[in-house]
Amino acid sequence: MGNTGSLYAGIREAIGPCATKRVPLKSKSGEPITDQQQQMERWLEHYRELYATQNVVSDTALNAIPDLPVLDELDAEPIEEELSKAIDCLSTSKAPGEDGIPSEIMKNGKGALLHDLHELEGGCGAKRHAQCQDSNSLQKQGRLQ
Repeated sequence: MGNTGSLYAGIREAIGPCATKRVPLKSKSGEPITDQQQQMERWLEHYRELYATQNVVSDTALNAIPDLPVLDELDAEPIEEELSKAIDCLSTSKAPGEDGIPSEIMKNGKGALLHDLHELEGGCGAKRHAQCQDSNSLQKQGRLQ
């Protein structure tokens, strides 16, 4: 591997400075707004109007959407071999995820951890499936959108 910093420095030197172009934000009447506080207020106004409108979808449009087949095989719990392959594919030398466990620990301890992780995933998968079923039930009753 070479020195990538020098490579990018050479590219910047060859290309020259980048011109930053800005288009002024305009008010509803079309006048440019230069004051930063007024620009923020205009963006706030824009997004409030954008998200305040109620979108109504007709039953005809909803019925025109084709039903897709349900893929029940996606609900199956992963087998230990799939979990093992997933652990092998973890990137190393990266910051740990939300659990705070570095991937190197998962990879090096795979033999000791695999069975317990598989059982844990199975329990979590069943819990998620139950929560999903509850959510679908509430959606059908019109209590959850």
